Amino acid sequence: MEKYGLVKSREKQKYRVSYDIDWIYFDIDEYEGIPTLLEIEAHSEEVIEEWIIKLWLENHKRKTFGSRWLFEYYKK
Repeated sequence: MEKYGLVKSREKQKYRVSYDIDWIYFDIDEYEGIPTLLEIEAHSEEVIEEWIIKLWLENHKRKTFGSRWLFEYYKK
C-alpha cells in the first residue's frame, strides 16, 4: 500500500471464533487489553435483540461501533 502513497496508521491483531445459524452470525473477538467481545449480525435489530435475550446478555454493555472506535473507547 505504501507503494501508492498510503501511510500505515495502525495495525491490530485479534483472535476470532465464528458461529452461524439461519443467516445469523456470531463472532467472538479477543484483542489484547480489551474485554472479549461478542458481535451479532442479523437481518434486523429485532433478531439481534431476540438473541441477546436468549443468551442472557441483556445486562451487558452494548456497543454499535466498529473496531476503530473500539480501540479509541478503550484508549488503545
